[in-house]
Amino acid sequence: MTRSRRGSNGRAAVNAAIAGLARALGVGADETSESIAEEFFSGSLIRANEYPDVVAALGQGSKVAERFASLHALAGSERVKAYQSIFCTAELEPRKNIVTRAIRENHPGLFQRLMAEQERVCALIARRRAIETRERTAALVTIAAEVIKRYRAEKTRRGLLDYDDLIDKTLHLLANVDAAWVHYKLDLGVDHVLIDEAQDTSAKQWEIVARLVSEFAAGHGAREGRALDLRGRRREAVDLLVPGRRTETVRGAARRIPAPLTRRAGWNSAAASSSIRSAPARTFSARSIPCSACARCSPA
Repeated sequence: MTRSRRGSNGRAAVNAAIAGLARALGVGADETSESIAEEFFSGSLIRANEYPDVVAALGQGSKVAERFASLHALAGSERVKAYQSIFCTAELEPRKNIVTRAIRENHPGLFQRLMAEQERVCALIARRRAIETRERTAALVTIAAEVIKRYRAEKTRRGLLDYDDLIDKTLHLLANVDAAWVHYKLDLGVDHVLIDEAQDTSAKQWEIVARLVSEFAAGHGAREGRALDLRGRRREAVDLLVPGRRTETVRGAARRIPAPLTRRAGWNSAAASSSIRSAPARTFSARSIPCSACARCSPA
């Protein structure tokens, strides 16, 4: 794949991610913070030419009346902020009481309009927050994608592999039909797999383990003493978010290992005060767990 095509695929992936986020937030592609700012007044249930009547009805000394009266002298974002302050607190939460009880009783129609306008204004604020979330996340994802692209390019240039590369390439090798010879070599040389801190094992790592021990109990591979030993704390197992699949636990991933192969003595589900490090020692070495591939690994 050429560099230009990889670049276009990367941009397409970023655009798709941003579009998906916008859909999740309920934001239209053409919506901006500026368009929301215009809606505060273009869609208002209380028109600008009605402000004097509203001020007169609310009476002298009312903070809401003062805020309505100040709108004519303001413009842009300052006008929007002043209008929001009529219906919302400084934290942009809905005010519990916009007007006094006397206003509610003497001007019920105005009170109902003010309440309906408060609901509309709060909905606009929520949409504006969603748009800001989309825009800021888009900027972050765009920068992150460029960093990842340059990081991968530098790895390729220098011929390096990182930790995730080792996992991905090992899994790809073991899943490749053409790599049957690799399975054959490993099957001859591996009789025991010990996993320490098993609760930290990822879904891909469990898949690698499953493929490594897949022949332990099959046909000629079912040699005596072959086993998989898990050591860790069950209660410390975290959820694994597997792309394209449901969230599963480490325990769920571990169940893909054939049960007859697993020695679970060290897979501790006791309280956190109990430590597997205080359990009786079980030591394994190349001499105590010989492979059958060569004589030099046999016990003395």
